[in-house]
Amino acid sequence: LRTPATGVKQYLGLLIQGFAGELSQQQQQLLEKAYAGNERQLKTINDVLYLARLGSGRIVLSKSKFTVTQLATEIARELQDEIKSRNHTLQLQIPKNKKLFYGDEHMIRMAIENLMTNAIKYTKDGGTIVLSVKLGKNNLTVSVKDNGVGIEKSQQDRLFQQFERIENDLSIMVGGSGIGLYVVQNIANMHDGHVEVSSELDEGSTFTMVLPTKPPE
Repeated sequence: LRTPATGVKQYLGLLIQGFAGELSQQQQQLLEKAYAGNERQLKTINDVLYLARLGSGRIVLSKSKFTVTQLATEIARELQDEIKSRNHTLQLQIPKNKKLFYGDEHMIRMAIENLMTNAIKYTKDGGTIVLSVKLGKNNLTVSVKDNGVGIEKSQQDRLFQQFERIENDLSIMVGGSGIGLYVVQNIANMHDGHVEVSSELDEGSTFTMVLPTKPPE
């Protein structure tokens, strides 16, 4: 599934960059929509592959020391196009220190990307998203706050179940697989951490991943 989808992405990228000739404004817009749809498809494929590996017990963490503040900054930069397309404002509360965290960098990147993508999708155009990182003596805390559609208290128990999607004003429009938060929770659990949620309907949500800081084993 992933290989042909990646091929489509490459060809669309070449067209958008003008390698096959100049595009009209309408052609450019249509190709950009196709490219964005392909990106969503690839994300869903990667999430499903992750679930398959998780279900078969094949996921083994590849831990190393890395600068989590730099990782968060990179993720924020990579998501700028999505943020701008929705006219959101992104606020970063990331310290400039270069403290090292010991964990699986790829997995933690996946978790932060999922939290950020959800905030972008489930906040109406022109919203505000806050990404904050704190690395203390005992814990790494990564928090993503938005002023989006929010979630009713009675629905919050469903958030971390796989393939569960909670209906709201934006759920049909933005689509999704219902896998993201399940993935985030499992990544946190594999690092002996957890995910917290604070949300009010129509007022926004804050998702916080808390991971203990541990020395190399």
